[in-house]
Amino acid sequence: MTDYEKRYAATWGTPVGQDCIELDTALAAWVAERLEFMAKHTRGWPMDLTDSNEDWVELLSKRAAALRDYITYRHDWAPENADKIEEGQKAMAWVATAMPYLWD
Repeated sequence: MTDYEKRYAATWGTPVGQDCIELDTALAAWVAERLEFMAKHTRGWPMDLTDSNEDWVELLSKRAAALRDYITYRHDWAPENADKIEEGQKAMAWVATAMPYLWD
């Protein structure tokens, strides 16, 4: 193994390094999976954000789907995909705003 390969393996070749190569999609995938889990298993809801558990589940699912679409269309900058990318970015911004409510 060359010195370069050793340095790469110790940095960008690690799981964290690989995530950082495309941190946007790594974060989107990580968050989407957890929002999907919460939507499936949640028992409560934040009364400040929604009126019912059903509304909360729908909101979590919608944000997760937007993040999944972001991952799918992120590299395809065709004009018809711009809205999918923008919705994914909005979903991640929503996660930041909703952080105090993301627990069960």
